[in-house]
Amino acid sequence: MPEVENKFVTDMELKAGINGLFFWANPAGQVFFGKDILSHKISDVIDTEYLSINFGYQIDMEEILSDILQGRKDFFQFRTKTRRYDGQFLLLHWQLRPIRFEGIITGISFLVQNFSQESTFPGAGNDHGLDQNGGNRETDDRVKWLQTQLQESREALTKASENLNASNERLELALFCADESLWDWEIQTGNLHVHNQLPAMLGYDFSGTMPFSFWEELLHPDDRQRVLEDVAANVEGRTPYYETEYRLRTKKGDWIWIQAKGKVVAWDKEGRAVRSLGVHRDITEKKRHQKEQDAIFNAISEVVMYLDLDGKILWANKAAAQSRNLHINEIVGKDCCWVWQNHRKRKNTCPALKCIQTGKSVSSETADDQGRTWLNKTYPLQDENGHNYAVVLISRDVTEQKNYQERIKASEKSYRHLFEKSPIGLMKCDKMGNITEINRSFLDVLQCPTKKQVLKINLLAHPQEQFFNIRDHLKIVLETGQSMEEEMEFSSFLNKKTWVYYKIDPVKNEKGQVTEAIIACQDITDRKKSELEIRFLTFHDCLTGLYNRTFYEEEKSRLDVPRNLPISVISGDLNGLKLVNDAFGHQKGDELLMKAAQVLKKSSRGDDMIARVGGDEFVLVLPHTSYEESQKICQRIRKASKEMTYDPIEVSISLGTATKETQNEGIDKVISQAEEMMYRTKLLESKHIHQEIISALEKKLLKYTHENQPHIDRLVGLSIDLGKRVGLDAQELDRLRLAARYHDIGKAAIPLSILNKKEGLTKEEWHLMKQHSEIGYRIAVNSKIFSALAEEILTHHEKWDGTGYPTNLKGQKIPLISRIIAIADAYCAMVEGRPYREPFSPAQAREEIRKYAGMQFDPELVKIFRDLF
Repeated sequence: MPEVENKFVTDMELKAGINGLFFWANPAGQVFFGKDILSHKISDVIDTEYLSINFGYQIDMEEILSDILQGRKDFFQFRTKTRRYDGQFLLLHWQLRPIRFEGIITGISFLVQNFSQESTFPGAGNDHGLDQNGGNRETDDRVKWLQTQLQESREALTKASENLNASNERLELALFCADESLWDWEIQTGNLHVHNQLPAMLGYDFSGTMPFSFWEELLHPDDRQRVLEDVAANVEGRTPYYETEYRLRTKKGDWIWIQAKGKVVAWDKEGRAVRSLGVHRDITEKKRHQKEQDAIFNAISEVVMYLDLDGKILWANKAAAQSRNLHINEIVGKDCCWVWQNHRKRKNTCPALKCIQTGKSVSSETADDQGRTWLNKTYPLQDENGHNYAVVLISRDVTEQKNYQERIKASEKSYRHLFEKSPIGLMKCDKMGNITEINRSFLDVLQCPTKKQVLKINLLAHPQEQFFNIRDHLKIVLETGQSMEEEMEFSSFLNKKTWVYYKIDPVKNEKGQVTEAIIACQDITDRKKSELEIRFLTFHDCLTGLYNRTFYEEEKSRLDVPRNLPISVISGDLNGLKLVNDAFGHQKGDELLMKAAQVLKKSSRGDDMIARVGGDEFVLVLPHTSYEESQKICQRIRKASKEMTYDPIEVSISLGTATKETQNEGIDKVISQAEEMMYRTKLLESKHIHQEIISALEKKLLKYTHENQPHIDRLVGLSIDLGKRVGLDAQELDRLRLAARYHDIGKAAIPLSILNKKEGLTKEEWHLMKQHSEIGYRIAVNSKIFSALAEEILTHHEKWDGTGYPTNLKGQKIPLISRIIAIADAYCAMVEGRPYREPFSPAQAREEIRKYAGMQFDPELVKIFRDLF
């Protein structure tokens, strides 16, 4: 077979499937063969009979086609006459190549070139290119004619090829610039012819035909059903065209987004779709930007909707769907008011309606059917001519904000109420120190009747010595933003000294800058008084008012410094305190201690420290005092003690002193020396002191009661006479004499109103009276002189039959001296008389005693007593 020159270019392009049916033709092919070529077989187009006669040998077209489809041939070419769509025959040059997809042959590609001019080819009107008589034309004429026709064909073909190339270049450029790929789908065969742009998008290096099923396999699983339903709707005639977006898998396994548009363009005689044309566009980048945009809008909490001028929602973000408890797909395409009002009819309150009607931006606040409040802003979108074509609605849920504002208002109201009614004084001032607000409690602290007097005051400019002076602390708070607090005493508007606790806090704006200050104030005058009292009690003896041992222990160390040398210490011990406590009660003992404290304070100096360090012990620490000066102070104390009047005994303090001359001496050692001297003095004076105490008590009885000296003398004489009769020795008689004289010493502690009462004693009074024997006992026990007589003093009112007091002793268990004194005392009391009765005669008195012998008195002693007369 002669080779075809390479300069010839393709005029027409056809594609046929493995079933032998043409499924695609380029525009030139469709013009030449007619649009119905897609329903023809290959054998219907190529005249194999003429082909074999023309070339002088037989060609088996079925075998050639089989070799190409089986891969045994990659190329085959031939020339033959071919019938055009209008019935005319032309000489065409055919080139056949296999169509491969992923290495698999899926059809045959035909490139067809025209070598003739319409029907001018000799023999075009007959079947075999012979004359009617069956003879051959002259060879030279035929060759010449063929050469002429060939030259003209070549020139026409070259011009057509140039035009076609230019058209193809423009088409390729347009497709490239539009980033689109053409596709042609032969529906019946399932072959899909695609422009090389789509394989490039997917990463494949083929251009041509691929099975429709392969395209199906490339579809994303989530998109496949939807896309195939759209395509089927167009193929079945239910839609005029289809337009959809889907994802295709690339050769690398990635996914790209494709926008596809297509429609059916050819049908067979039965009306079935046989061909569909369309374009592919790679919108991956657009989708990425759209995804980024969606992510941005979905990330914000505001509702964003894109609407057309009919109020239909074209796009909405996630917040819009969530606000209505719907999916985005349930919102898009719906009427805005239908969605906004929860499927109700359009209302005039729709946030987008006014913007659509007026074409202007609109701000509004609306409430939805769920009771939420929305702040809306609607903007019109305009084209380059200034015409509105859509609106954007942005809504923000301000329900919480509105509620918060309501809470703020309520809080502000509560704040005003609390500010005004607070029991704590509150006052505000601005950055310049001007008082801007003050409540009633603060006015009460200031003792100011009206706010007007205070609001004109500047706290930073107010004189330091006047009013409520917080200038220094306020200045620090306003400058540094730090809180300050303090306690202060100031003079109120009424010049009353008042203690307050105040705290100053800064008030800052959102930038952290101090804009004002608030002062809280509380009257702590009572608390300060209590603190002073507590402090006083902490360091002072609550009874005497002198310093206590706690203070003394701290103060002695503070005073023990060189500048205070010489330091003298006086140790004192109050005499008779225990006796007074036991005899007269602790109240009398406390009075004695207070008298002693008065003596010490009166006798000391202002810088001297006086402390009560024990029950009856005192210490004086005297700075800048020599030993001689301390002796003089001791003399002053003794003198003041004698001058101090006190009932029932005189104030008596045993004293000892020592002096620290140098710093090397320990203060505790000096104190110990003073205590030793005090105890030595007390030991030497104790007998005399006790005698003085007893004498004082006796004098009181002699002075204020019937226990006068004649009574004492008669009682002692009668007791001694009776004692001699019973055979007491001299020592026992001495004990009897003292016991008779002091047996009623305990009455010194009984109130005179009871001792001298003329009427009979009440039960309570008699109870107190009977205590005098126990009091006398305690006095005797605490006296070294009379301690041996304590038992007789205690039992002198016991009775022989055991009905006496205080211990109900009976018979011989009662001491003999007590039994003697009981008879003598009863006799003297009867013959002398008492305030509550007349005296008895001696005979009457003796008879009374005889009468109570064996009951009240010892019967044997009564017999002896009667013999005395």
